Amino acid sequence: MLNRELIRLQCFDGMDQASAVYEWNYQRQMLAIRLAEASDRGADEAQLTRQIFSREFLLERPLLRALAPCNGAMPV
Repeated sequence: MLNRELIRLQCFDGMDQASAVYEWNYQRQMLAIRLAEASDRGADEAQLTRQIFSREFLLERPLLRALAPCNGAMPV
């Protein structure tokens, strides 16, 4: 009726917030940190922190996807 995606969240014993809402892509974050350390561009620590905690490194879980606007783009 609302022309929205139907999202299923299967609950189980021991389920935590991260598995229901969102989780960070730790592997990608670590890779970005290692690449920044290895490069000689002298990346600013604050800039690197903003980068690795951006939406690019976020894994959306069912609750966050359900709250997203219809076009799927969450506000930053």
